[in-house]
Amino acid sequence: MYYYSTGSAASAISTTFWVITILVGVVVLVLAVIFANKMQEIAESKGHKERYWAWCFWLPLLGGFMVAALPDLKARANYDGFDSDELPEIRAGANTNDSFTNSELPEL
Repeated sequence: MYYYSTGSAASAISTTFWVITILVGVVVLVLAVIFANKMQEIAESKGHKERYWAWCFWLPLLGGFMVAALPDLKARANYDGFDSDELPEIRAGANTNDSFTNSELPEL
């Protein structure tokens, strides 16, 4: 008479696998939501009203780079340009080396 095993060891391994898989999935989803929320806050702090949350949730790497590359509109609104006192004076020929002013090459 033959008895077949119910596979209790295999069943326990399979159950453990699925529990770990579900836990990892939940952790990944929680981290994705946290990352997307932070990236949306950063985009709004830069003055952008568009929603970048979905980009950062579904495509975190691309969405993160998009938000990082956004210009800061609030800083741009407060920008008045340079004062003439802040810029250095640029003179023609100021950085030329006297030994190379003529067309001949130096001796090696």
